[in-house]
Amino acid sequence: MKLRLPMAVAISMGALTLVAYFIPIGPLAGLRLLLLTWAGALAAVALLVGIANLALVHLRHLSTFRGPWVYSLALLVAFVLMLGFGLLSLIPTGLQEFADIAAFSHTAFHFAFVFIQIPVEASLAALLVVIMVVAGARLLRARRNWSAVAFIVVSLILLLGFVTINLPLLNALPGLRSWIMQAPAAGAVRGLLLGIALGTITTGLRVIIGADRPYGE
Repeated sequence: MKLRLPMAVAISMGALTLVAYFIPIGPLAGLRLLLLTWAGALAAVALLVGIANLALVHLRHLSTFRGPWVYSLALLVAFVLMLGFGLLSLIPTGLQEFADIAAFSHTAFHFAFVFIQIPVEASLAALLVVIMVVAGARLLRARRNWSAVAFIVVSLILLLGFVTINLPLLNALPGLRSWIMQAPAAGAVRGLLLGIALGTITTGLRVIIGADRPYGE
């Protein structure tokens, strides 16, 4: 009985949403929009629960000084500051008594995003270059076949295609890089997206027919 109610709710709601998508009549279309709205709200709540759980885990590490507690302290301070600045920046500008606080919070939030988060993301993206070169060297050392050579060659073309040095041998690389990204890479990405979509559809259908029961685990 404990699993029958969640299974009945999941199967009925999934079947109603699927039928309403293919038969868009008035009541079913409204019900589908309502269910999708509920799903979005539940996803937002799940995200907030995950953030709160992350904060609690690091707060527990900080309270016991276990492991790298300095990183937990930095995360919690940044979390509290960004949350506070974000909430204070939502104060309506028409309230004159809170205008200075709202302006300062908006400026601080923008400063942290532009001068802290973006440089950190750029640094992490720059590390991908080093990781790609090291991974290519290790792959070529461990497996000397055509796929490893193709990986190294394509990686070098993509990396050197962004170089701004004006050399005769490098002038043709930006065009070749653009073709690789627009033709083979875009086709591979679309294939991955189609595979993800088909996998999602298959998983949803298995939940609807009761073959998979993730709500019972």
